[in-house]
Amino acid sequence: MKTSAVICEFNPIHLGHKYILSKARESAGDDGCVIAVMSGNFCERCTPAVYDKYTRAHSAVLCGADIVLELPFPWCSSGVENFALGGVYIAASLGADTLTFGSESGNAEMIKKCADIKHSEEFINVLRELESRERQTGSAVLYSRAMAEFGIDPTLGANDKLGTEYMICGRKYGIGGYNVIRRDMSCKSAGEIRGMMFGGCDGAMDNIPDEARAVFENARFCGEERYNDILFGYARLMRETCSPELTYAKNTAENASSAEEFIKNLPQKKLTLARMRRELLFSLMGIERMNKTLASKKSPPSFTVLLAANERGREYFRGIKKKLSLSVVTKPADVPESCGEEYRLNQDADKLYTLCAGERADLFMLKKPIIL
Repeated sequence: MKTSAVICEFNPIHLGHKYILSKARESAGDDGCVIAVMSGNFCERCTPAVYDKYTRAHSAVLCGADIVLELPFPWCSSGVENFALGGVYIAASLGADTLTFGSESGNAEMIKKCADIKHSEEFINVLRELESRERQTGSAVLYSRAMAEFGIDPTLGANDKLGTEYMICGRKYGIGGYNVIRRDMSCKSAGEIRGMMFGGCDGAMDNIPDEARAVFENARFCGEERYNDILFGYARLMRETCSPELTYAKNTAENASSAEEFIKNLPQKKLTLARMRRELLFSLMGIERMNKTLASKKSPPSFTVLLAANERGREYFRGIKKKLSLSVVTKPADVPESCGEEYRLNQDADKLYTLCAGERADLFMLKKPIIL
């Protein structure tokens, strides 16, 4: 059975995502399997997803995926390199032939060239030189400047950069095909839709596929207010800090009178809000330093969680289950001891999500895969 994988957040799933899933179906064929490797309850922006992972997985199957597996914490909340590493490894472990992903350019050859350039010694030397000269400039800006010296458009989009990492990791783990889809600019992005949701705009659901709308309307929405309060309180009450970033966050919290003011003042010239949130989130979760986490050691996850599947997905999973190189968790009792530490960290992230969403702490311990 041919397979095409989509690494995603679906936060929330929208019309553009449904289009990408349809392209993954074309790649896999009518008799093939579309695999979605989807972020858990936290996303790369280091914020809680607007709907929980099972709700989003349910919507993904309704919109074209055959099987949805979790990209666990902390990979789901890591930078692009480790986000891609975790997602591609899980996709490859499930037997994906092709990766299907969206990008601003839709230019597969350019993204392939970026992948060739990025790990070359020449590129590394150029980037190091720029970093030593411009210590206050953000890493994304320096990356674009370094790529420009090799003839790459400096306005390369965020999804083009993520696609570069997908190709780098795909080569490492044996995925040979890449189905690059140009983003439909007529579709609102997930960020725009979240903004509409946070603002209470009635038109947000107009951008959600019909198949998913009923799922979301019956699910609990998770905003960012409680999460911001948690980060604000944690930063203010930290007794010790182990990095300049956390020291800055603590000082910012002590000089802010509200979580809203704290979040507004948290970004620095060199460090984005997502990066600062990542430092705080990883520290809150008991991870000593971001560059010492499981995800940042360049090691892939030892497990994934089966979130949802249809009959085709179940059939495919039954056929490969005994050949898998990583554990696929369907219920907590199935977790092997070998991935216990990683799985407990993922469970802790789920408990934090329940705190943000106003749910019982054991909510996700009681969940089972959604089978359609």
